[in-house]
Amino acid sequence: MATPKEINQRLERIQAAIKNGLEEHYPVSKAGPYARHAWSAQYAVLVTSQRRARRKYTSSHNPKDERHYKDTRNQLKNTLKKEVRNS
Repeated sequence: MATPKEINQRLERIQAAIKNGLEEHYPVSKAGPYARHAWSAQYAVLVTSQRRARRKYTSSHNPKDERHYKDTRNQLKNTLKKEVRNS
């Protein structure tokens, strides 16, 4: 019977082998011809929050939700404009 320490060591070796195999044989994706070069991780977070705010507003029609949706939409738009200008 294997001890928990031996099991963890075997598991770590298996995970390392899988990771090395993926790094060696799985190609890293490249940006497509229509990809936005100004896209950033911050912009992806803003898109997610804007979509969430829009869904909340369309389901509730609450004026506070509408204001939040419009604020996030404008923040998203302004952030993209700044990044496009700077790139």
